[in-house]
Amino acid sequence: VPMAFFLIGKKQGTVFAIILFVITCLFYFYHPNAEYIQGAVFLRFCVAYWILIFFVFLYEYVRQRTHDSMKENKNKISELLAESMQQNEEIKTQNEEIRAQSEQLSKANNELEKLSFVAKHTDNAVIILDSNGKFEWVNEGFEKLFGFKISEIEESNRTIQSLSNYKDIDKLLHKCANEKRAMSYESKQKHANGSEIMLNSTITPIFSEGGKIEKYIIVDSDITKIKEAHSKIEELNKTLESRIEEELQKNREKDILLMQKSRQAAMGEMISNIAHQWRQPLNAIGIIVQNLSEAYQYGEIDEKYLNQKIEKVMSLISYMSDTIDDFRNFFKPEKKAQKFFVRDLVKKAISFIEANFKGLNIEIKLTAKNNPTAFGYPNEYMQVIINILNNAKDALAEKKVINPYVKLEIDSFNGGSVLKIFNNGEQISKETGDKIFDPYFSTKHVTRGTGLGLYMGKNIIENNMGGKLYFNNKEDGVEFVIELPESSKFD
Repeated sequence: VPMAFFLIGKKQGTVFAIILFVITCLFYFYHPNAEYIQGAVFLRFCVAYWILIFFVFLYEYVRQRTHDSMKENKNKISELLAESMQQNEEIKTQNEEIRAQSEQLSKANNELEKLSFVAKHTDNAVIILDSNGKFEWVNEGFEKLFGFKISEIEESNRTIQSLSNYKDIDKLLHKCANEKRAMSYESKQKHANGSEIMLNSTITPIFSEGGKIEKYIIVDSDITKIKEAHSKIEELNKTLESRIEEELQKNREKDILLMQKSRQAAMGEMISNIAHQWRQPLNAIGIIVQNLSEAYQYGEIDEKYLNQKIEKVMSLISYMSDTIDDFRNFFKPEKKAQKFFVRDLVKKAISFIEANFKGLNIEIKLTAKNNPTAFGYPNEYMQVIINILNNAKDALAEKKVINPYVKLEIDSFNGGSVLKIFNNGEQISKETGDKIFDPYFSTKHVTRGTGLGLYMGKNIIENNMGGKLYFNNKEDGVEFVIELPESSKFD
């Protein structure tokens, strides 16, 4: 029975005990040998049985109540522990929030200290106004800028409207409040000593959480010296334009003088070329005249013979006249840029100097893949070509090159034109190449060169015509390159 109570509980144990007692009673009354068991013994057994059952029931009752109480207490303790842990977490979170607030407060204090330091030591005036424009606070910079004591402002209950000379200050305050943004303005104010100062002021509106205007902050900066400097700069700018124009005019005059000097130097070459080109037709005219004398002596002159000789002489004279016209047009100054065909001008430039080249047995080779157009000054372009060709002629003659030649190549390039002038003389050294386009630099003797040809050529091509002039050393000589942009860019 005790085991039943322990295993199945007091209720089921009590039922088990009653069933067992009933079975025992039935066994006692219906067992064949029951008479051998005395009634007193059976009675004592029953009393002892139920006393045992009572104590077992009582023990189990107390044990179960204790168990339930302990279980309930355990649950309460678990709940208390959970609440305690939650409270600890909340306390920890609150501590972190307090720490964060403390850090923010510390930062805010640092910022306030910095702002206080700036407001105190800045030369700018910092003013705090209420919503009606009344002064609430000013810094020391206000006293420096306006000459008023801070105490005077605080005691007099002055407003910005009464202090400022800016006539639209009221409208500006209302505009800042309505549009909720900072605004700047310039004004002329009077110092306490009577002098005038120019101010640049910025008004910043401050609003409450409900969006109502609470205060205005005004920062005034003294721009008197800046305005004076600006006025001086404007005066300088007015005179600077005339100065720049004067310098540009001087540079133009200088360029014109250099151009004239360069052309004068080229004129000597041209006269020599004219002499070479006229020598053959003059010789031919001389021979014709001599033939006329001999034909007259032998009676060979008739109308047909005379007309043939006159026609021949007139043809030679016409050729010589055309040569003079070409040279005269070459030296005629051009005022307006125009479109021209590159190949035609290159051929004309070659015709001016080929006689001298033939005299020195220097071959001129010309190849043109097409006839590109360019925009600029044709005579100046020809002058650049002639200067480069004459330099090539002098270099080939000086170096005594075997089988000397000059090769010219014409082609289109990036929509424009490119002309390459190569001679099979020596390469240009680095020392010379760095100075070759400088004014008055020449490798020739002073009696044969002015040092202006390549300088003026680069100036003409790059400054006047928007192109490029440069040189490249090749394996067996040197090549000068003239690039001009497409003519459509200037049309």
